[in-house]
Amino acid sequence: MKWAYLLVYNDACGTQEEIKQFVDQMDAITYWYYCMPHAFFLISTYTAKGITDFMRARFAERKGAYFFVTEIAPDRNGWMPRQVWHMLKDLDNPRLPAK
Repeated sequence: MKWAYLLVYNDACGTQEEIKQFVDQMDAITYWYYCMPHAFFLISTYTAKGITDFMRARFAERKGAYFFVTEIAPDRNGWMPRQVWHMLKDLDNPRLPAK
């Protein structure tokens, strides 16, 4: 089963590129997208705790590193690019179809 999550992190965890490399290395992250600083939208076969366990193992030694992983519930709203809404609606085919 797949779930959609929002990962939010502070500067002490690392740069956006470092976090991108980290989520790329996790087999359980099947897709990710970012459009804002300090936040990644994730699709994963892991629970929030599973993702957190990997994050803690990787970033625990960094003083002041804080992050939050939360499932994105069906009751959601906001102003985001089409890609975000598409991936949240279709976890198995999260890429926007070509026009």
